[in-house]
Amino acid sequence: MKTLNKWIFCLYVIVTLTPILSSSYIQMALVVLWGLTIIPVFPYVGKDWKLFIFVWIVYAILLRMIGFSTAAWGNYGIYVLFYYPLFVFSIYRHILNDKEKHCMVNFILAVAMLNMLYNIYFLIRHPGANQELNFSDMYAGCNLGNSGFTFVIMLILILYLFYALHGKILYLLVVMAGGLYLVISSKTTAFLVFLIIAYIIFVERFAVKIKKEQRILIECMGIVLPLVLYKPVLILLSHIISNQYIVERLNALIVGDTSSTYLSRTGLAKISFHTFLSHPVFGIGYVKADFSKIDYVTTGIGHHSEFIDHLGRYGLVGGIVYIIIWYNYFKTFNSYSGTKEDHHVGIMIFIAFMIYSFLNNSMDAMSGIVIFYLVSAVADGYFEKKKYY
Repeated sequence: MKTLNKWIFCLYVIVTLTPILSSSYIQMALVVLWGLTIIPVFPYVGKDWKLFIFVWIVYAILLRMIGFSTAAWGNYGIYVLFYYPLFVFSIYRHILNDKEKHCMVNFILAVAMLNMLYNIYFLIRHPGANQELNFSDMYAGCNLGNSGFTFVIMLILILYLFYALHGKILYLLVVMAGGLYLVISSKTTAFLVFLIIAYIIFVERFAVKIKKEQRILIECMGIVLPLVLYKPVLILLSHIISNQYIVERLNALIVGDTSSTYLSRTGLAKISFHTFLSHPVFGIGYVKADFSKIDYVTTGIGHHSEFIDHLGRYGLVGGIVYIIIWYNYFKTFNSYSGTKEDHHVGIMIFIAFMIYSFLNNSMDAMSGIVIFYLVSAVADGYFEKKKYY
């Protein structure tokens, strides 16, 4: 039964990380099958903070049942799919042997990298194709990743970059291929977040003899100064980067075009924040939105900032829930038995996740696999190749 359960999760990984196969219905069916087959293998569930996640999901569903929330039922499945890998890892950590844990990490990475390589091939042949996903169905039947897929690849590239700078030269090839994908995918947010984290990793790696306080100062200055002197930095990037779509978005920021993605995104975040201020305790619920009409103002939610949108939907109640979940997860994360470097790269990925979450939607099935399974496994010491006896 354990073998069957592992294959179900592997199938879930394939379906989730392969854009053309991704389907919430198939994913939910696999989650149910996984749950049914894990019970004979791991029947006991003691008192654990992760049970609080169940309470939160039930609360969100109850709000929908009483009409406080109005979004389609499928939206609540996102919560299940996002947190599901957290439960998988917490159980597999006890029932899998070291070799099986290591193989599972390699399997997740292999599926993600194979899909990334195919996307590079496709985008070289069809430049700008994934931008059409936002506006038409021209490439809907292709194995083409959306913003969520690019975000996940960016998180994985942070993992490879970190170990590449610690002497794993082979990983540098992966980073180079991934960097090419980030550029040709035209996903500016993921690209800029990757640059920020890459800068921090480089400072931590090559300024190791400098005092910690001084390194932090250098890192902060390296991030803050480009924000203060953002125009020359953006001009430099626009000359370096060959992707026309990204260049246009950077140029829009340079001239202060309020219709540009990032300046308009700030306005969308303000919509959600104003909703939170107007309904601070319970929010306004998960409201229905017709994206074909772009009715962000009428719904009161901007739909472009995971954390601020969450506050607008669920108020302080939802904010406290987020704090409890992430606080307890970080406590668990710190207890994992990997090396200092393993924990460090996990923290870098979390920082990238947090930054991105303020600029875009980030909570879905794909990011759940990376944040709650892959990062946890890395922090537990199951990324680097070892000899298992």
